[in-house]
Amino acid sequence: MSKKLTELPHPKGSLILGHRSAFARNQLEFLTKCASEYGDIVPLRLGQTPACLLNHPDYIEQVLRKQELFVKRGDLLRNIRHLRNINKIW
Repeated sequence: MSKKLTELPHPKGSLILGHRSAFARNQLEFLTKCASEYGDIVPLRLGQTPACLLNHPDYIEQVLRKQELFVKRGDLLRNIRHLRNINKIW
């Protein structure tokens, strides 16, 4: 039986900011805690933007191979540009 993403266990967030405040305070600590406490798929909300933390390599591979199923059309270009900018920093 599959569940909707919103039905999966996730950390409690604020009504307006979602999980943005906790994420901004310490990103690595927040994501590590989410992974250990809530499992392989953790629904999050960063402000008004829905997000999903994937902690299992098989799920990550599936998303990377079939992006059109997981990313809204308008967001794809923006996400690619964002990833390119991050790679320039490293």
